[in-house]
Amino acid sequence: MGTPAWRAAVAAAAAGNAGMGDGALLAFRLPAGRWVDLDTLVVATLSGARDAGALAPGLRGLDALLATKGAGDPPGAELRGVRAASLRRRRVPGPAAVAVSSDRLPRPGQRSHKLAWRDAISTAWGDRPVLDGDVWTDVALRVDGSLLGPLEVVLDALEPVLGRDPRGRQWQAFFPNDHRVVWLRVLRAAVGPAVRLRLGTLPG
Repeated sequence: MGTPAWRAAVAAAAAGNAGMGDGALLAFRLPAGRWVDLDTLVVATLSGARDAGALAPGLRGLDALLATKGAGDPPGAELRGVRAASLRRRRVPGPAAVAVSSDRLPRPGQRSHKLAWRDAISTAWGDRPVLDGDVWTDVALRVDGSLLGPLEVVLDALEPVLGRDPRGRQWQAFFPNDHRVVWLRVLRAAVGPAVRLRLGTLPG
């Protein structure tokens, strides 16, 4: 199912379920071996919920989300409204392999900012080998609008840590193995750096 069809299906399922609240808990089941970025699933699903009126226009009322993905049959998704405060209190699944922040938030269409963000990640990571296995990612964004706008750009800079996805074309400057992110939390920050990121591998 493509992104537009997924979004429409979520909109139909969420119709009449208005007022999700300020936090979202998402769980995705995918066929074994299916490579789909978790942030792509999150954007399509929450956009569908917004289309149905379950979330505010622009997703401005959403202050926290936690999404997971794993292999399962039949494939599908679960979306539940929760309190943002409960998501903020959750512990990350393991020790952080890297933590990096920036006072400049990379956004779509701002290539120089995106390159600077990737350079910051590369500097923080150093010359260590790329991570293996499933990865968790914890992101805090100091934004007034949607949490989802900058999310893809933030994760697109993870190539120094996750390596390059072999499906990427030579001309595509940003193509990390971010499909290996299986646990993703995104929080709205009122103070502090414009973007903060921690990530590590899942135990086991």
